Amino acid sequence: MGIESHNLGGDFGRARPSGGCLWALLGLRTLLTVLVALMAWTTAIAPAHAADDDRQRAEKLIQEGLNLARSKQFREAIPKFEAALKLYPHPETQHNLGRAHEELGELDKAYDYFAKALQQDYVFAADGRTRLARIEAELRKTNGRLTVRTTPSVVTVLMIFPNGKEDTRVSSPFQAWVPAGRTKLVSSNPSFKTSEQTLDLVPGEDRELNIVLVPLAKKGFVQVSVNVAGATISLSGEVLGKSPLASTPWDEGVYDLEVKLKGYVTHRESVIVKPDSVVSVNVALRPDASSPPEVVDDPTGGVPSWIGWTLLGTGIAAGGVATYLQFGKAKPLEREANALDPIPETQDEYDRLRNRALKYQTSAIVTGITGGVLAATGLYLLLAESETSEARAPAFLPGLALGPDGGMVTGQFSF
Repeated sequence: MGIESHNLGGDFGRARPSGGCLWALLGLRTLLTVLVALMAWTTAIAPAHAADDDRQRAEKLIQEGLNLARSKQFREAIPKFEAALKLYPHPETQHNLGRAHEELGELDKAYDYFAKALQQDYVFAADGRTRLARIEAELRKTNGRLTVRTTPSVVTVLMIFPNGKEDTRVSSPFQAWVPAGRTKLVSSNPSFKTSEQTLDLVPGEDRELNIVLVPLAKKGFVQVSVNVAGATISLSGEVLGKSPLASTPWDEGVYDLEVKLKGYVTHRESVIVKPDSVVSVNVALRPDASSPPEVVDDPTGGVPSWIGWTLLGTGIAAGGVATYLQFGKAKPLEREANALDPIPETQDEYDRLRNRALKYQTSAIVTGITGGVLAATGLYLLLAESETSEARAPAFLPGLALGPDGGMVTGQFSF
């Protein structure tokens, strides 16, 4: 069965100014009135031209689509009808799209176009109602009809059907034919938390679903400077980290700031985090005479100091051995080989001396690397032990502060 043609019909009327020598008969006030009217007419004529051009282009596209449809090329006809619908919305164009999808067996899309067309009266409305009823009866054999409403109304709803196919809608409310079985819905909006849910539909079922998205909290930044490193910083019981602490993004709101470290009086105050701004707090902890200072963890893991000295000494000795192998053994053999005359009778002796020199050089490199690793490890253990056993010395602690306008390098001097 072919697709019905239609005539968009109706010409756009255009206003025409009256002739005659009008200016001599009118007063100044009347003249101004006429000038304003002429300006309004000039402004209105451009949209009329544009609408007329759009209608003509739409008629051409529809005719091309009808020619394709009559030759059973329904898939190729659909883009023509869609382009015409954008240029000049008309229910008969929606009817033609419904017929094309119906012929292709895409009943859910055909249903949507017929339903939209029948929201207005048009030439083929009776045929559209008949087809819509027949398509709905066919769809209900294998599908349920889902009506979705979302808050806010502009939400991208991705529906993943039991057969793996997907459909996306970007605003609500909307209706969709959903295959029977379990369907997953993913609803998203950049300003809200993404919602995921599943529902099971049976053939012929009508289901309504209300989706309410939770707004995302806006964030600000919290920057806390403390005169003592290692202090625990918390906001209303939730730990941000330990000092020194870079600028940290946090949800807007009012919070109880707490900075504590064993051996110091705990600092408490209220802070307000505002969206896209930085709240900076400087905290000076005071020693608590009733509590001894907190012992800093030993980075050496409790390794005795004699191990550090042993490793350092062994490493230095290995370095000495490597120096001897290089300059006391390898170099003399090289000089001895180089002193031979370059004649065939001395080639075997030259090769023997060079090979022995190469072996000593290899032993020197391996011994030197091993000695360096041992010495470095021993030195690290000794320095780490020294830091944990001595009183805290004045120190500069660098840091990075992040904010809504970028980042900057910061520093904290403690003593």
